[in-house]
Amino acid sequence: MSSRPVFGDRVRRLAERMAEEGFDLFCVGASSDLFYLTGLELHPDERFKGFFLRPDGVSFAVVPRLCAEEVEEVRDVLELEVLAWDDSEGALPSLRRAFSSFGVRPGSKVAINGAVRGLDLLMMREVLDLDFADGAHVLEELREVKEPFELENLRRASEIADKAFEEVLGFIRPGVSEREIKRFLVDAMERLGASGVSFEPIVAVGAASSKPHYTGSSGIVSERDVVLLDFGCKVDGYCSDMTRTVFVGEPTPEEVEVYEAVLRAQTAAEGAVREGMVAEDLDAVARGVLERAGYGEFFLSRLGHGIGLAVHERPYIVRGNRAILKRGMCFSVEPSVSIPGRFGVRIEDLVVVEGSSPSVLNRARKDLIVL
Repeated sequence: MSSRPVFGDRVRRLAERMAEEGFDLFCVGASSDLFYLTGLELHPDERFKGFFLRPDGVSFAVVPRLCAEEVEEVRDVLELEVLAWDDSEGALPSLRRAFSSFGVRPGSKVAINGAVRGLDLLMMREVLDLDFADGAHVLEELREVKEPFELENLRRASEIADKAFEEVLGFIRPGVSEREIKRFLVDAMERLGASGVSFEPIVAVGAASSKPHYTGSSGIVSERDVVLLDFGCKVDGYCSDMTRTVFVGEPTPEEVEVYEAVLRAQTAAEGAVREGMVAEDLDAVARGVLERAGYGEFFLSRLGHGIGLAVHERPYIVRGNRAILKRGMCFSVEPSVSIPGRFGVRIEDLVVVEGSSPSVLNRARKDLIVL
């Protein structure tokens, strides 16, 4: 499939949704949303970068001159007017020219995505008194059901992560640091074909494993330890995300009990995934298993999150979310038990909704591993 129909269709669908929502203009900042719509991978920084779309499908971009060449290349895919600005003058004059040329008027209802900064809004308001609206939900809806080629990229990224996990098992041993394990995982995934990581890997040793989003890297594996690994990579922009918890030396009876409870919860939740299911009901499946095992209070997070061009996107599998699971949605199933100051266990796979049973993208072993 060529990029022209893919991106052209996505922009067309966004324009149609804009008309339904009553938006006069949509401003998309540098983000995975921009990549989704145009194939442009611009990095957010202090410089204003905006892709603008009208409900009639007319689009224009206001970008720094230093990235104008990249944006111009998108004109082979989309009919796009590019207005470049120099650092010496700033973005304001180009925004004035753009709004004048494309008929943006005071009071226009302008939707924005989550990448548009508050400072950007203030600058646009210097040009015109605009009525800004949250348009993030519109793009989230467009992105949450994956196309076949997107699912294939997610599958490939998950296969690479699986292989990296199998390799890192031979590297983890007493005396190795969290930082060294992280580096091993990153190097392995890139060597196996990934374009990069989908997020900074989490490697949590010992008591640090109880912190779900641990950010340290100085811990050292001891003779008897818990090692939690949460990592993923990118293939053609699409992310993987998996978690496994392994043990160095014989685990305690309590650690075994917790691991088995988390694995039961994960197995039950994966087996319950159905098209038409309510998101919070799936969360309840895993939560119920952990509550019956006596560990419900230590399940601190939602069960899962959607994944695609961003590592966290809709749908969110969480209490209170009545969204219906649709065929083609891809999300994580990652129950956990986090006992503060002691240890934590998390097991995570990605699944795709496929009717009466899911496709599980991760194949890496989940039996209790003792190294």
